[in-house]
Amino acid sequence: MVLADAARAVLIFSMPFLAQQATGLVYVVAALLGVFSALFNPGQIKLVGEVVEKEHLVKANSYLGISRDGAELIGYLLGGVLVTYLGYTLTFVLDAASYALSGLLLLGLPRGLVHTGPAPKVRTLVAESPAVFGRLWRHPALRTNLLLAVFAVAAAMMHVPNSFGLALEVFDRGAAGLATLEVFVAVGLILGGLGYSRLRLRRDKNSYVFYSLGAWAVCLIAISFSGQFWLSIVLMGLVGVASIGAVVPSITLIQETPVSADKGRLIAIRSGFGQLGVMVGYLLGGLLGAELAFSGCSLSRG
Repeated sequence: MVLADAARAVLIFSMPFLAQQATGLVYVVAALLGVFSALFNPGQIKLVGEVVEKEHLVKANSYLGISRDGAELIGYLLGGVLVTYLGYTLTFVLDAASYALSGLLLLGLPRGLVHTGPAPKVRTLVAESPAVFGRLWRHPALRTNLLLAVFAVAAAMMHVPNSFGLALEVFDRGAAGLATLEVFVAVGLILGGLGYSRLRLRRDKNSYVFYSLGAWAVCLIAISFSGQFWLSIVLMGLVGVASIGAVVPSITLIQETPVSADKGRLIAIRSGFGQLGVMVGYLLGGLLGAELAFSGCSLSRG
Protein backbone atom coordinates (compact mmCIF):
# COMPACT_ATOMS: atom_id res chain seq x y z
CA MET A 1 0.00 0.00 0.00
CA VAL A 2 2.87 2.38 0.81
CA LEU A 3 4.59 1.59 -2.48
CA ALA A 4 1.32 2.15 -4.35
CA ASP A 5 0.89 5.55 -2.70
CA ALA A 6 4.48 6.50 -3.53
CA ALA A 7 4.00 5.50 -7.17
CA ARG A 8 0.73 7.41 -7.42
CA ALA A 9 2.37 10.49 -5.90
CA VAL A 10 5.04 10.42 -8.62
CA LEU A 11 2.46 9.85 -11.38
CA ILE A 12 0.17 12.67 -10.20
CA PHE A 13 3.15 15.00 -9.88
CA SER A 14 4.22 14.23 -13.45
CA MET A 15 0.75 14.62 -14.95
CA PRO A 16 0.78 18.37 -15.85
CA PHE A 17 4.32 18.18 -17.23
CA LEU A 18 3.63 15.12 -19.38
CA ALA A 19 0.34 16.63 -20.60
CA GLN A 20 2.33 19.51 -22.10
CA GLN A 21 4.34 17.02 -24.14
CA ALA A 22 1.46 14.96 -25.56
CA THR A 23 -2.20 14.56 -24.65
CA GLY A 24 -1.94 10.79 -25.04
CA LEU A 25 0.41 10.63 -22.06
CA VAL A 26 -2.49 11.72 -19.83
CA TYR A 27 -4.20 8.41 -20.64
CA VAL A 28 -1.01 6.47 -19.96
CA VAL A 29 -0.69 8.08 -16.53
CA ALA A 30 -4.38 7.45 -15.84
CA ALA A 31 -3.95 3.76 -16.72
CA LEU A 32 -0.92 3.45 -14.44
CA LEU A 33 -2.86 5.14 -11.63
CA GLY A 34 -5.48 2.44 -12.09
CA VAL A 35 -2.81 -0.28 -11.86
CA PHE A 36 -1.42 1.03 -8.58
CA SER A 37 -4.92 1.60 -7.19
CA ALA A 38 -5.58 -2.06 -7.99
CA LEU A 39 -2.56 -2.90 -5.83
CA PHE A 40 -3.63 -0.59 -3.01
CA ASN A 41 -7.31 -1.52 -2.65
CA PRO A 42 -7.00 -5.31 -2.06
CA GLY A 43 -4.18 -4.63 0.38
CA GLN A 44 -6.42 -2.26 2.31
CA ILE A 45 -9.28 -4.79 2.41
CA LYS A 46 -6.95 -7.54 3.62
CA LEU A 47 -5.26 -5.35 6.25
CA VAL A 48 -8.58 -4.19 7.70
CA GLY A 49 -9.71 -7.80 7.92
CA GLU A 50 -6.55 -8.67 9.87
CA VAL A 51 -6.36 -5.78 12.35
CA VAL A 52 -10.09 -5.24 13.06
CA GLU A 53 -12.10 -7.69 15.17
CA LYS A 54 -14.80 -9.57 13.27
CA GLU A 55 -17.71 -7.91 15.06
CA HIS A 56 -16.41 -4.46 14.09
CA LEU A 57 -15.71 -5.14 10.39
CA VAL A 58 -18.98 -3.65 9.12
CA LYS A 59 -18.41 -0.47 11.11
CA ALA A 60 -14.78 -0.21 9.98
CA ASN A 61 -15.67 -0.70 6.31
CA SER A 62 -18.51 1.82 6.60
CA TYR A 63 -16.22 4.42 8.19
CA LEU A 64 -13.61 3.85 5.49
CA GLY A 65 -16.30 4.51 2.90
CA ILE A 66 -17.38 7.67 4.72
CA SER A 67 -13.81 8.98 4.86
CA ARG A 68 -13.24 8.18 1.19
CA ASP A 69 -16.51 9.69 -0.04
CA GLY A 70 -16.23 12.68 2.29
CA ALA A 71 -12.67 13.35 1.08
CA GLU A 72 -13.92 13.05 -2.50
CA LEU A 73 -16.67 15.59 -1.90
CA ILE A 74 -14.27 18.04 -0.23
CA GLY A 75 -11.67 17.31 -2.92
CA TYR A 76 -14.02 18.24 -5.75
CA LEU A 77 -14.88 21.54 -4.08
CA LEU A 78 -11.32 22.32 -3.00
CA GLY A 79 -9.86 21.24 -6.35
CA GLY A 80 -12.01 23.73 -8.22
CA VAL A 81 -10.91 26.55 -5.91
CA LEU A 82 -7.22 25.59 -6.16
CA VAL A 83 -7.29 25.36 -9.96
CA THR A 84 -9.00 28.75 -10.15
CA TYR A 85 -6.54 30.55 -7.89
CA LEU A 86 -3.32 28.51 -8.14
CA GLY A 87 -3.50 26.88 -11.56
CA TYR A 88 -3.36 23.25 -12.66
CA THR A 89 0.33 22.58 -12.04
CA LEU A 90 0.43 23.57 -8.37
CA THR A 91 -2.89 21.80 -7.76
CA PHE A 92 -1.44 18.55 -9.11
CA VAL A 93 1.64 19.03 -6.91
CA LEU A 94 -0.58 19.37 -3.84
CA ASP A 95 -2.55 16.30 -4.92
CA ALA A 96 0.69 14.34 -5.21
CA ALA A 97 1.66 15.50 -1.73
CA SER A 98 -1.61 14.06 -0.37
CA TYR A 99 -0.62 10.59 -1.66
CA ALA A 100 2.83 10.97 -0.10
CA LEU A 101 1.19 11.91 3.22
CA SER A 102 -1.09 8.86 2.95
CA GLY A 103 1.96 6.62 2.52
CA LEU A 104 3.64 8.14 5.58
CA LEU A 105 0.53 7.63 7.70
CA LEU A 106 0.33 3.99 6.60
CA LEU A 107 3.83 3.37 7.95
CA GLY A 108 2.41 3.76 11.46
CA LEU A 109 -0.28 1.08 11.05
CA PRO A 110 -0.01 -2.48 12.44
CA ARG A 111 1.47 -4.90 9.92
CA GLY A 112 -1.34 -7.45 10.23
CA LEU A 113 -0.37 -11.07 9.67
CA VAL A 114 3.35 -11.23 8.90
CA HIS A 115 4.46 -13.88 6.40
CA THR A 116 7.03 -16.30 7.78
CA GLY A 117 9.60 -18.19 5.79
CA PRO A 118 11.01 -17.32 2.36
CA ALA A 119 8.88 -15.04 0.20
CA PRO A 120 7.32 -16.86 -2.78
CA LYS A 121 8.38 -15.78 -6.24
CA VAL A 122 6.01 -13.65 -8.30
CA ARG A 123 5.81 -16.18 -11.14
CA THR A 124 4.84 -18.86 -8.62
CA LEU A 125 2.03 -16.70 -7.27
CA VAL A 126 0.79 -15.96 -10.79
CA ALA A 127 0.93 -19.63 -11.76
CA GLU A 128 -1.18 -20.52 -8.73
CA SER A 129 -3.86 -17.89 -9.50
CA PRO A 130 -6.16 -20.26 -11.46
CA ALA A 131 -6.23 -22.58 -8.45
CA VAL A 132 -7.07 -19.60 -6.21
CA PHE A 133 -9.92 -18.66 -8.54
CA GLY A 134 -11.10 -22.28 -8.35
CA ARG A 135 -11.20 -22.04 -4.57
CA LEU A 136 -13.26 -18.86 -4.80
CA TRP A 137 -15.65 -20.44 -7.31
CA ARG A 138 -16.21 -23.50 -5.12
CA HIS A 139 -17.26 -21.28 -2.21
CA PRO A 140 -21.04 -20.74 -2.75
CA ALA A 141 -21.23 -17.32 -1.05
CA LEU A 142 -18.12 -15.97 -2.78
CA ARG A 143 -19.27 -17.33 -6.14
CA THR A 144 -22.66 -15.62 -5.77
CA ASN A 145 -20.98 -12.39 -4.73
CA LEU A 146 -18.64 -12.57 -7.71
CA LEU A 147 -21.53 -13.04 -10.14
CA LEU A 148 -23.41 -10.14 -8.56
CA ALA A 149 -20.31 -7.97 -8.89
CA VAL A 150 -19.82 -8.76 -12.57
CA PHE A 151 -23.38 -8.77 -13.90
CA ALA A 152 -25.65 -6.96 -11.44
CA VAL A 153 -23.15 -4.21 -10.65
CA ALA A 154 -22.40 -3.79 -14.37
CA ALA A 155 -26.11 -3.18 -15.00
CA ALA A 156 -26.35 -0.79 -12.05
CA MET A 157 -23.24 1.20 -13.01
CA MET A 158 -24.65 1.94 -16.46
CA HIS A 159 -26.28 5.02 -14.93
CA VAL A 160 -22.97 6.74 -14.14
CA PRO A 161 -22.05 8.12 -17.60
CA ASN A 162 -25.70 9.01 -18.18
CA SER A 163 -25.96 10.99 -14.96
CA PHE A 164 -23.78 13.69 -16.51
CA GLY A 165 -26.14 13.88 -19.48
CA LEU A 166 -29.06 14.08 -17.06
CA ALA A 167 -27.77 17.35 -15.63
CA LEU A 168 -26.16 18.82 -18.76
CA GLU A 169 -28.46 17.72 -21.58
CA VAL A 170 -31.83 16.51 -20.30
CA PHE A 171 -32.37 19.30 -17.74
CA ASP A 172 -29.81 21.73 -19.24
CA ARG A 173 -28.57 22.89 -15.82
CA GLY A 174 -24.94 23.37 -16.82
CA ALA A 175 -21.96 23.10 -14.52
CA ALA A 176 -23.96 24.16 -11.44
CA GLY A 177 -26.49 21.39 -12.04
CA LEU A 178 -23.74 18.81 -12.49
CA ALA A 179 -22.02 19.96 -9.30
CA THR A 180 -25.32 19.78 -7.40
CA LEU A 181 -25.89 16.23 -8.63
CA GLU A 182 -22.38 15.20 -7.53
CA VAL A 183 -22.96 16.70 -4.09
CA PHE A 184 -26.25 14.83 -3.64
CA VAL A 185 -24.63 11.53 -4.66
CA ALA A 186 -21.69 12.12 -2.30
CA VAL A 187 -24.03 13.01 0.57
CA GLY A 188 -26.00 9.84 -0.17
CA LEU A 189 -22.80 7.80 0.01
CA ILE A 190 -21.90 9.36 3.35
CA LEU A 191 -25.39 8.85 4.80
CA GLY A 192 -25.34 5.26 3.55
CA GLY A 193 -22.03 4.70 5.30
CA LEU A 194 -23.35 6.15 8.54
CA GLY A 195 -26.45 3.98 8.35
CA TYR A 196 -24.54 0.77 7.65
CA SER A 197 -22.07 1.49 10.44
CA ARG A 198 -24.98 0.93 12.87
CA LEU A 199 -25.82 -2.52 11.49
CA ARG A 200 -24.36 -5.92 12.30
CA LEU A 201 -25.36 -7.69 9.05
CA ARG A 202 -25.93 -11.02 10.78
CA ARG A 203 -27.78 -12.54 7.80
CA ASP A 204 -26.27 -13.77 4.56
CA LYS A 205 -24.18 -10.86 3.24
CA ASN A 206 -25.30 -11.47 -0.34
CA SER A 207 -28.93 -10.88 0.66
CA TYR A 208 -28.01 -7.33 1.69
CA VAL A 209 -26.25 -6.84 -1.65
CA PHE A 210 -29.29 -8.18 -3.53
CA TYR A 211 -31.81 -5.93 -1.75
CA SER A 212 -29.55 -2.90 -2.10
CA LEU A 213 -29.23 -3.51 -5.84
CA GLY A 214 -33.03 -3.80 -5.99
CA ALA A 215 -33.42 -0.42 -4.25
CA TRP A 216 -30.79 0.99 -6.61
CA ALA A 217 -32.85 -0.24 -9.59
CA VAL A 218 -36.10 1.23 -8.24
CA CYS A 219 -34.45 4.66 -7.89
CA LEU A 220 -33.07 4.55 -11.42
CA ILE A 221 -36.43 3.52 -12.86
CA ALA A 222 -38.08 6.39 -10.97
CA ILE A 223 -35.53 8.81 -12.43
CA SER A 224 -36.39 7.67 -15.96
CA PHE A 225 -40.02 8.69 -15.37
CA SER A 226 -39.20 11.90 -13.53
CA GLY A 227 -39.55 15.19 -15.33
CA GLN A 228 -38.24 17.23 -12.39
CA PHE A 229 -34.58 18.07 -11.84
CA TRP A 230 -34.71 18.23 -8.05
CA LEU A 231 -36.65 14.99 -7.73
CA SER A 232 -34.11 13.30 -9.99
CA ILE A 233 -31.07 14.40 -8.00
CA VAL A 234 -32.74 13.41 -4.71
CA LEU A 235 -33.24 9.96 -6.23
CA MET A 236 -29.58 10.00 -7.29
CA GLY A 237 -28.70 10.66 -3.66
CA LEU A 238 -30.72 7.58 -2.70
CA VAL A 239 -28.78 5.65 -5.34
CA GLY A 240 -25.65 6.66 -3.41
CA VAL A 241 -27.18 5.28 -0.20
CA ALA A 242 -28.11 2.01 -1.92
CA SER A 243 -24.67 1.61 -3.47
CA ILE A 244 -23.11 1.46 0.00
CA GLY A 245 -25.41 -1.48 0.69
CA ALA A 246 -23.85 -3.30 -2.23
CA VAL A 247 -20.24 -2.51 -1.28
CA VAL A 248 -19.91 -2.89 2.50
CA PRO A 249 -21.47 -6.39 2.77
CA SER A 250 -19.34 -7.62 -0.16
CA ILE A 251 -16.12 -6.40 1.44
CA THR A 252 -17.09 -7.81 4.83
CA LEU A 253 -17.97 -11.17 3.30
CA ILE A 254 -14.54 -11.66 1.77
CA GLN A 255 -12.76 -10.38 4.89
CA GLU A 256 -14.55 -13.02 6.95
CA THR A 257 -13.28 -15.92 4.82
CA PRO A 258 -10.84 -18.16 6.73
CA VAL A 259 -7.21 -17.04 6.80
CA SER A 260 -5.00 -18.84 4.27
CA ALA A 261 -1.81 -18.26 2.30
CA ASP A 262 -3.78 -17.26 -0.79
CA LYS A 263 -6.32 -14.95 0.87
CA GLY A 264 -4.63 -11.85 -0.53
CA ARG A 265 -4.91 -13.18 -4.07
CA LEU A 266 -8.49 -14.25 -3.44
CA ILE A 267 -9.32 -10.66 -2.43
CA ALA A 268 -7.44 -9.31 -5.45
CA ILE A 269 -9.31 -11.61 -7.86
CA ARG A 270 -12.66 -10.59 -6.39
CA SER A 271 -11.68 -6.92 -6.63
CA GLY A 272 -10.55 -7.38 -10.22
CA PHE A 273 -13.84 -8.92 -11.29
CA GLY A 274 -15.68 -6.16 -9.45
CA GLN A 275 -13.76 -3.56 -11.45
CA LEU A 276 -14.56 -5.53 -14.62
CA GLY A 277 -18.25 -5.15 -13.81
CA VAL A 278 -17.82 -1.41 -13.27
CA MET A 279 -15.92 -1.02 -16.55
CA VAL A 280 -18.54 -2.95 -18.55
CA GLY A 281 -21.28 -0.86 -16.93
CA TYR A 282 -19.56 2.41 -17.87
CA LEU A 283 -19.01 1.23 -21.44
CA LEU A 284 -22.53 -0.10 -22.04
CA GLY A 285 -24.09 2.84 -20.22
CA GLY A 286 -22.26 5.34 -22.40
CA LEU A 287 -23.10 3.53 -25.63
CA LEU A 288 -26.77 2.97 -24.80
CA GLY A 289 -27.15 6.43 -23.30
CA ALA A 290 -25.91 8.06 -26.48
CA GLU A 291 -28.40 6.07 -28.55
CA LEU A 292 -31.47 5.84 -26.31
CA ALA A 293 -31.53 7.46 -22.90
CA PHE A 294 -31.26 11.18 -23.61
CA SER A 295 -33.83 11.24 -26.38
CA GLY A 296 -36.22 9.12 -24.30
CA CYS A 297 -35.86 11.37 -21.26
CA SER A 298 -36.33 14.49 -23.39
CA LEU A 299 -39.55 13.07 -24.86
CA SER A 300 -40.95 12.10 -21.45
CA ARG A 301 -40.05 15.55 -20.12
CA GLY A 302 -41.75 17.23 -23.06
